[in-house]
Amino acid sequence: DVDIICGARRHCAARSLGRDLIVEVRDLSDAEVYVAMYEENLLREEDRLEMRGQILLPALRSGTDSSQEDLGRAFNLSHSSVSRLLMVAQLPSVLVAAFRSPADIREGWGVELQRTWSDQGARPGMATRARLFSRTKETCSAREVYEVLLSPSGRRRSRLHRNLPVRGASGAVLFHEQDQLSRVLFIVPK
Repeated sequence: DVDIICGARRHCAARSLGRDLIVEVRDLSDAEVYVAMYEENLLREEDRLEMRGQILLPALRSGTDSSQEDLGRAFNLSHSSVSRLLMVAQLPSVLVAAFRSPADIREGWGVELQRTWSDQGARPGMATRARLFSRTKETCSAREVYEVLLSPSGRRRSRLHRNLPVRGASGAVLFHEQDQLSRVLFIVPK
């Protein structure tokens, strides 16, 4: 028996075209299989974190590598990278679908998204906000989606890019113009 470890899409394309495909047959251990899959994924133009984590997860569950430290050594990754990739791989599909593409999810975000998702009180609101993003055509940056998902109020965290005081003829500040992510606010002092 032979399993296709790398090149399943190439194999499918060759079969549908009725073409032969040159292959390399190797005898690999389970651990070597996971490493080969991981390394091939790194060569792709669209290297996605969640796909890398999807390879690490079964390697850990299969017992091939008994701990995250073992995975780190086998895949030449730091313990923290292994942990973050596993977190991204285990994100619920409702959260992943909130982003335009799974490739938009950053490695460090998996930990915070998982931590918030594990809070039973926060989960329903988070799921509702995620479904709204996946249904609407609103074009938000990946960071904005991430911040809204984590925000208990469902609003974007305000990150000010500019705070410009607007002065009158006397030099006194009349109001402040604040340029936020997608809007401009005019703040008038009391």
